[in-house]
Amino acid sequence: YYLAEQDPLGPGTYDVRNANAHSWVEVYFPGYGWIPFEPTATFFAPTYKVSTETDVVLDEVMDDPTRANDKTSLSIGKMVLPVLIGIFVIAFFGILLFLIWKQKLSFTWHRWKHRGVKSTNLKIVLEVEHLLNHGQRLGYKHFTHETLHETTTRWVNQNKWLEKELRELVLLFEKAKYGKAQMTDEELKLTQDKVHCLKKRMKTGA
Repeated sequence: YYLAEQDPLGPGTYDVRNANAHSWVEVYFPGYGWIPFEPTATFFAPTYKVSTETDVVLDEVMDDPTRANDKTSLSIGKMVLPVLIGIFVIAFFGILLFLIWKQKLSFTWHRWKHRGVKSTNLKIVLEVEHLLNHGQRLGYKHFTHETLHETTTRWVNQNKWLEKELRELVLLFEKAKYGKAQMTDEELKLTQDKVHCLKKRMKTGA
């Protein structure tokens, strides 16, 4: 019991009424612990809320920062992936266009640089270089580290009908580029005829 006032009737005297009488009891339930229990009549038992297993699991999910971070990372990944693919595609086509532009610019610059030169030897060299650039566009590869002989050997393996003209053209090219003698107009005309014939064979494949 409890008393709201001490010694209301004098020293050593206590007035205990029904309102002062009360019991506080707790009952142990396995898995839940000690639960308050109200045995006194006419009094309401104290309330006690027990969380269900579902509520506990839901609270753990909501309060778990790791799971929240996983969801955020997944959402960011879905947004970033299309952006990365777009950047890759743009970069790929950008590099491709740059290489094509660089090749055309190099050839145009070379022709402009030697536009006023009247040397027959140089004209023969330029005719051959023009053929190499033409072949690139038709799938006949030429690499800057290769000699003309190496390039034409691979072209012959690709198209055997080019062998005769290419063999003669290589001799004219090497004579014009590395020889000390001045090439004649007849040799220039022969070079131009060979280049023209090779272009037709490259286009038709025969």
